[in-house]
Amino acid sequence: MKPTLLFPAGAILAPVLLSLFGTPADARARADALSAAAARAPQAAPAFALSAPWTDVLHDEPGDGRLWSMGATWKASFGSDGATYYPRAGSTEARRLPHALSPDRVTIGGEALGFERVAAPQRSGDRIELRRGAFTERYDLGPDTIEQSFVFDALPSPGALEISIPVASELDAVETADGLEFRSERGRITYSRAVVVDALGRRTPVGTRLVDGAISIRVEADVLAGAAFPIVVDPVLGAIFPDLTTDDTFSLDAAYDPFNAVWVVVYERVFSATDHDVIAKMYSSTGALLATGTVDLTGDSWVTPRIADLAPAHKFLVVAGSTAASGGARTVRGRIMQPNGTLLTSDPQVSISGALTGECILPDVGGHSDPDVPGTWCVAFERAISASDHRIVYCLVSSSGTIAVGPLTMPFLVNTADSAPTVSKTNGGTAWTLAWRRTGFPQETVQAARISTIGGILAGPFFAGNGPFVGAPCASGPIDGTELTAIVWQRGLPVGSLDAQVIVTLLDGGTVLQIEDLTLLEGSVPTAAHQTEPSVDSDGRHFLVAYSQFDAQFSHFKLFATDLAVAGTALQVSQEHLELQPGLGLSQVRSNVAAARAPGTLAHRYLVVYDYRQNDVDHDAAGRFVDGVVGGPSSAFCFGDGTGTACPCGNSGTSGHGCANSVFAAGAILQLSAGQASTLADTAVLQVASVPPGVACLFFQGTTAGTGAVFGDGLRCATGSVIRLATKPANPAGAVSHPGVGDLPISVVGGVPVGGGLRTYQAWYRNAASFCSSSTFNLSNGLAIQWAR
Repeated sequence: MKPTLLFPAGAILAPVLLSLFGTPADARARADALSAAAARAPQAAPAFALSAPWTDVLHDEPGDGRLWSMGATWKASFGSDGATYYPRAGSTEARRLPHALSPDRVTIGGEALGFERVAAPQRSGDRIELRRGAFTERYDLGPDTIEQSFVFDALPSPGALEISIPVASELDAVETADGLEFRSERGRITYSRAVVVDALGRRTPVGTRLVDGAISIRVEADVLAGAAFPIVVDPVLGAIFPDLTTDDTFSLDAAYDPFNAVWVVVYERVFSATDHDVIAKMYSSTGALLATGTVDLTGDSWVTPRIADLAPAHKFLVVAGSTAASGGARTVRGRIMQPNGTLLTSDPQVSISGALTGECILPDVGGHSDPDVPGTWCVAFERAISASDHRIVYCLVSSSGTIAVGPLTMPFLVNTADSAPTVSKTNGGTAWTLAWRRTGFPQETVQAARISTIGGILAGPFFAGNGPFVGAPCASGPIDGTELTAIVWQRGLPVGSLDAQVIVTLLDGGTVLQIEDLTLLEGSVPTAAHQTEPSVDSDGRHFLVAYSQFDAQFSHFKLFATDLAVAGTALQVSQEHLELQPGLGLSQVRSNVAAARAPGTLAHRYLVVYDYRQNDVDHDAAGRFVDGVVGGPSSAFCFGDGTGTACPCGNSGTSGHGCANSVFAAGAILQLSAGQASTLADTAVLQVASVPPGVACLFFQGTTAGTGAVFGDGLRCATGSVIRLATKPANPAGAVSHPGVGDLPISVVGGVPVGGGLRTYQAWYRNAASFCSSSTFNLSNGLAIQWAR
């Protein structure tokens, strides 16, 4: 089970139990033994396939007040005394190995938090809750996972929050670099270390340790005090493993169809050195396996499959490079896959490259996302006419699999070679972004173009980046209602002394707005981190970038993702450096990102598919869901704590606050206390605290961030074009929030354009006491918000 902890209405945290019982080698040995035994047993025609992939969670109520649930690799019981997990250890393990999950003690600020010790389990679908008054203990069940979380609607007092879960297990408990493990001689159960992510995408690791025979999860007081609610702990949501056999499976891609609410994942499977097959697996919107299909099982060798959805037709097109078994011709072929309930049917294979001469390789495909307008797929591929003459070719494919436009060759330059094309997953109903690598003297470049829905070139080819070495680029779909797209690519080689970095190019149609090193955008990752093989897609509001990063300590690549928003015309980091499969210990490479682009809970969900290396002839296919956030990030600035401009009469406040006032020596503090800084769904709430009770407080907005100019008893920080938002009295505790009930959203009053941009905020408040200067007012610190969709 992966760590997935949701605390929608208050401080939250929770580890998720990850079942890794038995190593892959052990599991395969057991499976081989069972298969051999079955082969020796008398054979009968079963009524259904007992060996079919597990796609459901089963539930039972035997009548004693307990609920039982079972998945493919686990089962669990839930009763008034709590929850217990049992790993599926196999027939060679004589013990049941129960593992308790429920807490026995919760404290806040060191004081015990009272909660209901006896709570009847309540089930809704595959979710089970134990409502304990002070919090809700929640379990979300999947075929291979149990995701545990604790939901706190409110905390009664400030201080550190600590949850203690007794280790009631027959397994040996140990701490590791990645968290906790409970081991036997045959396998293990692991707890990952918890990470708190608040509503603004700020990630804070929290302690997860063994203390006095119990699992202790601790969130420090400063984390809770500065958190914007709701909080999500670790946004990596569960796992999909399309193939965990000893087969060599890799080169994954995925796409989502909103009408059928299904994901389809395709990947390459090695049958022999000269015969690679392509497999398709269809999953529900939440990751349950529905069907397995075959894209190619012929003697031809299909490689690097790619897939895209055609929303009006509710179909997928899979394309791949094909080497013919007879004659060895290298062409581009495709196959339409169509969901039909729990079946995944396929049309006949079609030729995409047609009668073109030379070698046609490395295809990519983009779909059409407007369900109300008939559309086509756009397929691009590399055509090698000679060793030095490589060109980019594209065509449009109809919903029936016929070539509607093309194949057409992109304009090229003599004495250069064009390669590795990429097409955006969707055209947003308007145009596809096409990008590729161009090799020539003295540097390699990224070239891009815009292809209309009828096959014309709207813009380009145009320059989108360069370097001494340029890796294969990847293009995203657009931000909804705009022509904003992103291209990600690798600059440099991740070998020797060269440092490969992920570069992001932001486009507005055919105009380059920004070319930025991702590590500089993140601001927290070493720039010499050896990052490689990036991929990207858009949920219609943000971009999610996935990439592999070399871990020098263990000499393998780890997979990360970063959520990027566009504020005005600049990229901003909303969530940074999310590790998608921590603790695996194997290189995770060749990622591809697909966004759901669906309403409701899936509006910002991505599926990142990739493979990881067991050895040179055994790669396993895997995937992770990632939920993007809404809106842009915020950060405090211009403090009256002595770190910048001095307060007017030496009245410095404490760290992160404004200058001291007559009631609170710490000074006033302004924060984004709740909600999302989204121009499309603005729920942002400003709160100023530590002001004199009952005084008038004015919230105002600027367009630039000043360094602090003496103003009254404080510093003025929000500068540029300044407007007033609201004036409100502070409550008896010396705090006040805006907006409140009946108030317009901040972005509406502040006139923030839908494209967003930087706005700065500050709170002015009355302080008439004889305290500092002759002025009768003071100010908080400044707060900068990068408004985004």
